[in-house]
Parts: sequence; C-alpha cells; structure tokens
Amino acid sequence: MRFLLGVSLLFVFSGHVSADVYRWVDKDGKVQYSDRPPLSGEAKKLKKKTKDAGNGAPVTGGAAQPGASAADLELEFRQRKTEKEDAEKKTQAEKDNAEKNKGYCNNLRGELQAHKNGVRIVQYSDRGERLALGDNERAQSQARLEQRIAKECQ
Repeated sequence: MRFLLGVSLLFVFSGHVSADVYRWVDKDGKVQYSDRPPLSGEAKKLKKKTKDAGNGAPVTGGAAQPGASAADLELEFRQRKTEKEDAEKKTQAEKDNAEKNKGYCNNLRGELQAHKNGVRIVQYSDRGERLALGDNERAQSQARLEQRIAKECQ
C-alpha cells in the first residue's frame, strides 16, 4: 500500500519538476530563481530543457506550444523531416549539376586546346561526309569556343 502511495505521489509531483524556471532581480539587487514569476511580472523565462527521445541529448523546447497535442508534435516533426529531405535533395542536385558542368567545361577546353595546337578539325555534313575546316572556319570555331567557355565556365 505504501509503495502505491509513493508511486502515485511521484507521478503527481513530477509535473512540478519539469516546470518552467523564471529569473529576476529583486528590489535589493539579488538574483532570484523560481518556478513562478514574481508579482511584478519583470522576470525572464528561462528555457526548459528536456531529454530528446532520439539520442538523449538535451534540447531546448521552443517550436511546440505549451499543451500541444501529440498529433501537433508529430505534424511538426514530419514537416521538419520533409524540409530536411528537400534541402538534402537540393544540395545533391546542385552537386550533380556542378559535376556535369565541370565535365562539359573540360570538354570545351579540350576542343579549344586542339584548335590552338593545330590539330586537324573535322566536321560532318548533313550527308555524313567528313569536311576538314579551313583557316577561316577554324578561327570562327575557335572564337565561338572561347566565347562559350567565357560565358558558361567561370
């Protein structure tokens, strides 16, 4: 019987243990701490620290409103999780884009180097015939490559 009484008292008073803490300076200049705000109302509410169920690290409660239901907390959690996943997808897409752009720019620079080194440049006609570029076409092609590199490969 005493055991049940002790356990029930433990549950009753456990709400007071996790109550908010207020800090203020009284009229004598002393710093005071309490679970209730002073009558003057000039107290700073300290953030309540709780244990995170995931890793046991202390977290500061802030996003959830006092008295929020479990459904509201679950909804907030899912929204944060979705936002995090979206940010990770965006970051990965940017990395993939940068990698593709790097390869593209390397190809352009290789073509430009071939133009500058005097390598024979060949284009194909509509019929599939190989046509070697003359000096004028080669200079125009080189100028176009330099413009593309300057514009697309900073």
